[in-house]
Amino acid sequence: MVQLLLDRFNQLPPAVIAQADDETPLNVQQAADFLGISRQTIYQNISRIPHRKRHGKLYFFRRELSDYLNQGV
Repeated sequence: MVQLLLDRFNQLPPAVIAQADDETPLNVQQAADFLGISRQTIYQNISRIPHRKRHGKLYFFRRELSDYLNQGV
């Protein structure tokens, strides 16, 4: 599964990657697009995916998601 995620990440258009820099928080849909998975998969695996929750909303950071992919968790 990790290899599939890495393959999908490498297929992202540069515009998508450039749109989300390391400091800008991503919402659930943007994180799903970044990881190449569905929103449902994000929610099903939220305990394993690095995120922050503020006022009932989930936020993700590109650097943390990249580290998550590289760890092979």
